[in-house]
Amino acid sequence: MADSEKIIPLNTEWNRKTNMLPETGKLQLQLIHNGTAYFSWTDLERGPLYMQCEENFFNKNFKLPGKYESPPKEEALKKLEGVKKHKLLKYPFDVVAK
Repeated sequence: MADSEKIIPLNTEWNRKTNMLPETGKLQLQLIHNGTAYFSWTDLERGPLYMQCEENFFNKNFKLPGKYESPPKEEALKKLEGVKKHKLLKYPFDVVAK
């Protein structure tokens, strides 16, 4: 897996409510660890936002172009440490569409 993977938002009610659509920005998966997905959303108007949600919820609202392979434990923990340096929003509740 590359440092981050492109995510494709599905046409779901939550993605429409939060305006998280392919034409409004870019999604990148950072990590899936212990049942939580960590990802970033670069909104064309607001810049980058960092988010987390339960893995099951993530799978219902987003699609990866390929198969996700978890990094080795030490690498995952290091990556998680880097992700948690950002203010993490809880998707979808902390993300409000303009």
